[in-house]
Amino acid sequence: MKFGMSGEALKREIEAMASLAGIVGCALVEMEGGLPWCSAGGDDTVPMAEAATDYWRLTLRHHHLFARLGDLTVQVLIHSCGRITTVACPKQLLLVTISAEPDKVDWTRWKEGVGRLHAAVRAT
Repeated sequence: MKFGMSGEALKREIEAMASLAGIVGCALVEMEGGLPWCSAGGDDTVPMAEAATDYWRLTLRHHHLFARLGDLTVQVLIHSCGRITTVACPKQLLLVTISAEPDKVDWTRWKEGVGRLHAAVRAT
């Protein structure tokens, strides 16, 4: 996908988040279809991010069961060798972050990156 100036900001933010210690890869994907907008990380980042959107959509399909908990904003799936953290973004996008286990991510810095990414998405 071609980006203008604001799209370049998205790519920069994804690359910055993927460069954090403990992060294996990051991708920004459309929630509905799993189409990746941009990514950074290992070769399996994009296919894994596309598949991770299925977890998100599965939870949304059962929204009536979770209604009393409010809107889904973050989902963390911890596997024995890694974790997938998905975050709702503006414009029906989903940030998928793949990190290693045991967890060594500075989640405060990562959250700051999410804020910058949200601002860049709003600017597109």
